[in-house]
Amino acid sequence: MKPSIRVRSSRQVVSETPKALKTSADSVERLVQQAWEAGVNAEFPANALPLFAKAVEAGYENEEVSAIIKVLRSGLAG
Repeated sequence: MKPSIRVRSSRQVVSETPKALKTSADSVERLVQQAWEAGVNAEFPANALPLFAKAVEAGYENEEVSAIIKVLRSGLAG
């Protein structure tokens, strides 16, 4: 499915097709692996990965990535 895109302002582009959190979590995991293999600093994605995993475990895998906020608010992130 090709997402439709609209521009809200000259700086903000919004996709009309929601991306499931699980897809984003998988992408972050691949980013960490590729960064380590390339010898690139993977600190940021490596620190974000557990947050994505907790959101998936909490049942938000089919929601948009912004569902991570629910994990932060619930206290599961700490």
